[in-house]
Amino acid sequence: MTIDRHPFPDLSLETLDGEDVWVFRGEEMRDENGKPCSFDAVNLLRRMICEGEQVPLEVMGICQWCARKNPENYLTCEAFPVQIPEVIARGDFDHRSPFVGDNGLTFVQRSDVYPTPEDFKRVLPGATH
Repeated sequence: MTIDRHPFPDLSLETLDGEDVWVFRGEEMRDENGKPCSFDAVNLLRRMICEGEQVPLEVMGICQWCARKNPENYLTCEAFPVQIPEVIARGDFDHRSPFVGDNGLTFVQRSDVYPTPEDFKRVLPGATH
């Protein structure tokens, strides 16, 4: 879906190397494979940063409870400074176990959150280790 008009001055759709890419605050929004992110994904990030909206559990898996999460960019963390792989963010992989490219940095629970075992099951449905 291409959206040419939107009310967000810090978000733009630009053509870079022949591809339409959303740019948020000067950063190209691409997934872990280098493909342009959808407007929905970029808009979710914009809402979280600009409006303080909470990340839906089903969107960010256990990342939202992780002490390594970058508070300035919800798509990055200490383990993945460029972008958290979608398989982890979606909850399809339980990052309490090592993942290729995480530089040995796995999930560390923040001290201010108390997810229950049921919370982990909800955000990690069918996750692999």
